Amino acid sequence: MDPVRATAVSWVAAAVTCIGMALFFYGFRVIKRKVASPALRFCIYGAWFVVASFAVGTIQNMRGGSRRPSRPPPARATEAPQPKRHADPVPLPISDHMSESSALRSPDKGAGAQISHGEMLMVADRASQPDTTDLDNIPTAESITREDFKAAVEAFGYLLGQQYSLDLITKHYPQLARRAQLADLNFKKVFGEAEKNIDRLLRSVLGPEYDNATNELRTNLLLVANDIELTEILAGEFIEEVELRAQGTILSPILETLLFYQFLDAPFREMSAGFTKTFSTKDHSKSRGLDIVIETPLSWKGKEGKRPNIIQTFQINKGRGMRYIAIQIRDMFDEARKMGEILTEQEIAEISTYEGAKAMVGEMLSSKATIADLVSWLHNVRNISYKEITMDRWPGLLIECTGEGRRLDTEITFYNRQYIVVYKHYMIFLQCVVGKTLGSTDESFQRDVKLLTPLFHLVANSLIIMDQY
Repeated sequence: MDPVRATAVSWVAAAVTCIGMALFFYGFRVIKRKVASPALRFCIYGAWFVVASFAVGTIQNMRGGSRRPSRPPPARATEAPQPKRHADPVPLPISDHMSESSALRSPDKGAGAQISHGEMLMVADRASQPDTTDLDNIPTAESITREDFKAAVEAFGYLLGQQYSLDLITKHYPQLARRAQLADLNFKKVFGEAEKNIDRLLRSVLGPEYDNATNELRTNLLLVANDIELTEILAGEFIEEVELRAQGTILSPILETLLFYQFLDAPFREMSAGFTKTFSTKDHSKSRGLDIVIETPLSWKGKEGKRPNIIQTFQINKGRGMRYIAIQIRDMFDEARKMGEILTEQEIAEISTYEGAKAMVGEMLSSKATIADLVSWLHNVRNISYKEITMDRWPGLLIECTGEGRRLDTEITFYNRQYIVVYKHYMIFLQCVVGKTLGSTDESFQRDVKLLTPLFHLVANSLIIMDQY
């Protein structure tokens, strides 16, 4: 079998093993609750261990025989062996490599910020694939990394385990069937598209092996499920659990994976549906003393910026993908002092007003050189446009363009959408970027830009300058 597909089948088996182990420990919890005598409890523990071990061992047999991947090349001492035909992703060109505006930078900082070493590497050597022309924005075997696929398989196992549990409850406790069906319906109203999109992804990557892999998954899941003594009380508790899951009470990283695939064709709807998290710059060492609050999608991973002025970055799909948002704050008084300029008290007072901020925005919009400096991290800049906007009652500007970023021998096309608000003597930057992935077409790149632009606008519109209130 193709090593890529064999490895995929192995991951499916790993997902089921996780389910089996979860049920194993769940059984221990049930025994502890139901058996009062410690001696009897430990006897039952032993029996349960034998049953669960047999079930998990059966599941792991999926990895054996003809489906085992071919032997990987020797690995370096510090690395675990990797499947032969998968390529490891390299660091992404995320927001720490965004422009630190030349207009606000001392001369010794250079002309523009660097970007990281390049794009994600994709799964190598595409094997024969089914027709995926109807998949639209679904990742395929050409564009998915091992981590992406592993997360999708884990989520698939999670959904399958939940469905089997509800079916089991419906079969054994007809009096709970209506509640179970209603809980399932409500869950699918929220995450139904995620299940469909993940299934399409697995079909795309596994190809002819999809049926065999998923059938084995279901068979082994049944082996584990059939060994559980399901009581009516436990069945009711599980239905309540599914009802909470429909409200988003799902452990990470399963929740983020489900959200990513649920809103794959309309990312902004994740925020519209209330799946958001709030970030505040209050007391942050790079915030210049300001408290700025923004909301971002729950499935986007936030992390500390590495460069001096980047406060936080947020990256799609829990940090796996070339789409990101970054926030930074610059103090114009500090920048002026670094450049040897001395401002009078009158100039300071004028700049620190709404009128002063509006005048500064007007000057920036009227200067093509300033606009060019603000996007100087890109070269071959094209399709550039800019206009005045208002963010949380203060004047600002919106710049969007397309260009290339380069580091070493890697060149990547980026769409850059930059929101800048001037508050007193501060400039607050919200930079939103879409990178063109390796091997993607101009059409798919433009589709990604179109899909993410409404989301970027929602994030920018959520920005609040708390210090003014």
